Amino acid sequence: LLLELRNADMSWPEEVSCLENNAEADGVENSDSARVSGITGLYNMGNTCYMNSALQCLSNTRPLSSYFLSGKHKDDIKRLKSKGTVAMEYGNIVKELWSGKKRNIAPIKLRVKFYSPTHLLEGLFIDADKNMMANVRILFSYFSFYGR
Repeated sequence: LLLELRNADMSWPEEVSCLENNAEADGVENSDSARVSGITGLYNMGNTCYMNSALQCLSNTRPLSSYFLSGKHKDDIKRLKSKGTVAMEYGNIVKELWSGKKRNIAPIKLRVKFYSPTHLLEGLFIDADKNMMANVRILFSYFSFYGR
């Protein structure tokens, strides 16, 4: 049995040290002659392959990326409890992806912010109530249809 505790920022200890070591060893910085905007990889930080795929698809949606690269999202963010932290971090990632400065980046902050309890719980009880009521309606319609 192996028990491993997460860091305070919800990252796993080996992920951060591995990514830091790889960044130094791989020479993540692109050379001046090899700078190509948008050709930047994303490290898989343990179960983030779907998130990374979504990030790559979204970052290659030209109008969306232009919006975030221009910084207009900062003016449009609705300041709820989450204070737009996911949108702000996504904007930072888009800038890194399209800067051409790095071959690879690790979207650790986005993963932590996306899975943070305040973000996930912000509408949970309303959604849970709606889902429960929908399931109850389905059950009642099933029983009334079959006369049970």
